[in-house]
Amino acid sequence: MGKVLALIGAIVALASVALSFIVPQFLGWYRIEMSTLGVTVGVYITGLGTIASIPAGAPVTGFATFELIGGILVIIGAILLIVGAVKESKGAGIAGGVLTLLGPLLLLIDLLLDFGDFAAMIQVLGGPAGASVFWGSFTIVGPPDVLMSWGIWIGSFVALAGGVLGIIGGALV
Repeated sequence: MGKVLALIGAIVALASVALSFIVPQFLGWYRIEMSTLGVTVGVYITGLGTIASIPAGAPVTGFATFELIGGILVIIGAILLIVGAVKESKGAGIAGGVLTLLGPLLLLIDLLLDFGDFAAMIQVLGGPAGASVFWGSFTIVGPPDVLMSWGIWIGSFVALAGGVLGIIGGALV
């Protein structure tokens, strides 16, 4: 049972990084979106720290260093989970689960300590100054109204789930 959980944790963690590139609007690690008249424009941070905009050409570009490190930790952790499951190594499995868990936790540390430019990105796109960077929404009133929302997104929770499964699986190997 431990081997299976460790392998599932590794697959889930790797999927959280890979799929954040394929469908960042659904599985990015962080998102800022603006919607009006049925059209949504978004800026998404992927599992390796790249910034994707949909449609392309949003006024935000760059790279999120903490998220790059977090994505690398997730990938290394997933590899250790696979090695731990194949070799039946409890130490490698637990270490892999912990590294996988640390990846998205770096995003939280980045948000808590304000190392990144998340607040600046929110403001550049029209959001209020001093807003919480974890989650939020704001309506820009005017004809037409524009709804802006931002926050930690699904991909980071998928990576967390992979880390938790990996730790449990690693402990049970």
